[in-house]
Amino acid sequence: MSPADLENNLQDKMDDRLVQRPLSSSIAHEMTHISDMSELGIFNFIHKQLFHNWKLEGHAEYVAESSSFNVDLGKKSYYNIY
Repeated sequence: MSPADLENNLQDKMDDRLVQRPLSSSIAHEMTHISDMSELGIFNFIHKQLFHNWKLEGHAEYVAESSSFNVDLGKKSYYNIY
């Protein structure tokens, strides 16, 4: 995780492609990954990361009630591809 401002509950962006979000959301996101790994087992978790990563990330983003994904950048990337 990137540096955080505990007093203001903010996590710094790891790079310019992301948006800043509450630290509590980032912690919830990472704890969801830990919970998923515990529930699935390490080998199934790794398999899902390799082939179905969007499901694991979507679940973690849903639980966090926040996303670090930059929607505007995603739209630009999508429209440049298609």
